[in-house]
Amino acid sequence: MLSQIEQSKLDRPLLEEVKYEEIIRTMGVAIFNDLLVEVSIWSDYGLQKIIGKIPKVSPVTKQIQVENDEEYAWIGIEDIMDIILL
Repeated sequence: MLSQIEQSKLDRPLLEEVKYEEIIRTMGVAIFNDLLVEVSIWSDYGLQKIIGKIPKVSPVTKQIQVENDEEYAWIGIEDIMDIILL
């Protein structure tokens, strides 16, 4: 029998290649121009959002760092569902 937590987990949506390419382009514009972005991040329980700038990218771990005045987070590129320039 599945626990209530396991039952409430959501399946990860698959991004179309066009959407993935749009996310990569938007990241590039944000990094090059030092722009603020809103990143939608996949979690097992739904989308989370973080607003900030992208100061670092790690090609080794395939993560980006998003930081603002209050916090910073390393986010796996595969967990990014959308990025919007602000």
